[in-house]
Amino acid sequence: MIIKNFIKAMVSKGIIPQKIVVYVLSFVRHVKQRSRNFVFLVHVADHCNLNCKHCDNFSPLAQEVFLDFEQYKKDCERIAKLTDGKIGEVSLLGGEPLLNPDIIKIIETTRTCFAKNVVLSIVTNGILLAKQFENFWNCCRENNVKIIVTKYPVKLDYKKIDELARNYGIKLKYWGGDLKTSYHSVLDLDGKHNPKKSFRLCYKSNSCIYLSKGRLYTCPTIPYIHYFNKHFGQNLQVSDNDSIDIYKAESIKEIRDFLAKPIPFCRYCAAEKTEFGIPWGVSKKTMEEWT
Repeated sequence: MIIKNFIKAMVSKGIIPQKIVVYVLSFVRHVKQRSRNFVFLVHVADHCNLNCKHCDNFSPLAQEVFLDFEQYKKDCERIAKLTDGKIGEVSLLGGEPLLNPDIIKIIETTRTCFAKNVVLSIVTNGILLAKQFENFWNCCRENNVKIIVTKYPVKLDYKKIDELARNYGIKLKYWGGDLKTSYHSVLDLDGKHNPKKSFRLCYKSNSCIYLSKGRLYTCPTIPYIHYFNKHFGQNLQVSDNDSIDIYKAESIKEIRDFLAKPIPFCRYCAAEKTEFGIPWGVSKKTMEEWT
């Protein structure tokens, strides 16, 4: 946290160019991901009840889509087999994960597949937390779930959320500690960017590993770009070479080696144009939010 605050101060004063910081942090994340236990994230719901501007999961454009539970169960069992159930973390998110009525079943299934010391977290905007029933909180406690709340500039009773977590013995933390700001990941609709350069400069590549329908992706843009394509009538193409099939992979090393390299879809990302620190706002669903 000290290093993070120092970098923020240097950038705000113009001492360190922001793009250099992004490059360095991306490199560090790539190295860290290769050295630590395997982690992955999964959409429990593609849609959201907040719909942030610039959302790189394209949730404002998504229909009401929930996780395919049977597919997810099968996928977790496969990853557990490849890793002997010993990975670093599974993060349940979205969209907004608490929109999914099967969240308890998803938590229990995830914990069954992975060792008790594997971090299991729910990343939420917190809006629905205070409305959860006792069985949700008991499930989180029994399955050692950590709840991570992102603070948005919306009216929310955080004291009540803190009290609920404390009363039920749940680990609760706030993402970054400060109110949420947005970042703008810029898409190159013509796909003329150098994939290697985009991958190196990307703050998400190989640090936000997403599981979707039996495949693992190096970032969230690829598995959910179909929402962007459909809404705006675009054709940013995704091929089998942009992800890895966990049922064809023979080892977790094969998976990690694949995810640590640029893929063809990286040509659509203008990573050097990424903007940070944008005031948070609700999406107007205009193409300019992603281009």
